[in-house]
Amino acid sequence: LGAAAAALPPAAMLRRFHLIIVTAAIGAIVAVASMFLLHTKAPEQALQHALIGLTLTMLLIAGATLFGARALHHGRRRTAMHVLALAAIVGWQGMLISSQSYVDMASAAPVARIIKPRLRPGTEVFTVRTYLGGLPFYLGRLVTVVDQHRDDLDPGLASRPTGYIADVATFEQRWRMSNDAIAVAPANLLVQFRVQGLPFYELGRHDQNVIIGRRMPDHPASTAH
Repeated sequence: LGAAAAALPPAAMLRRFHLIIVTAAIGAIVAVASMFLLHTKAPEQALQHALIGLTLTMLLIAGATLFGARALHHGRRRTAMHVLALAAIVGWQGMLISSQSYVDMASAAPVARIIKPRLRPGTEVFTVRTYLGGLPFYLGRLVTVVDQHRDDLDPGLASRPTGYIADVATFEQRWRMSNDAIAVAPANLLVQFRVQGLPFYELGRHDQNVIIGRRMPDHPASTAH
């Protein structure tokens, strides 16, 4: 692509630089507007960090392209190409870093970091009314799914039917019989667990989920119920 761009006539390259400037400026405006207008279930701070990173990236590319267009107008083609390439690399890397907290919300890695130090060889792990596809990978063990749509799970459950529990009531029975288990569940389920007298210790929270344990944890800050 670089070789093809370098072979373009100066006028054609200048038109493309102007197009990049306009596109990047529009991207920055949309990102800024999204900070005020976009309403999602995502935590506001994580979303704002991602949008700020996108805005700065677009402004950096627009500024670098504007500088490159002026250099190109004065016949400094190599300078124009190098500045634009460097701005793109730096800008996209910055955007990736700023959006990491937003990306983590969809990843099972933060949940796994809470669970993994508390795992023993016989610890059962459940996800209740939530599904974290990467959790078995990060934990290095199988996970039992509770009361979740089976559509995407059927291929895996065909080889491991015991890896699915159809309803929360059956999970609660299984939980009471276990001496060592950990579950990930939506925070609003804790009220039901408390009403049912389900024994658990709160180990941590991530996004809208809470991680609970059956066994008394070593961490003194964990809450018993």
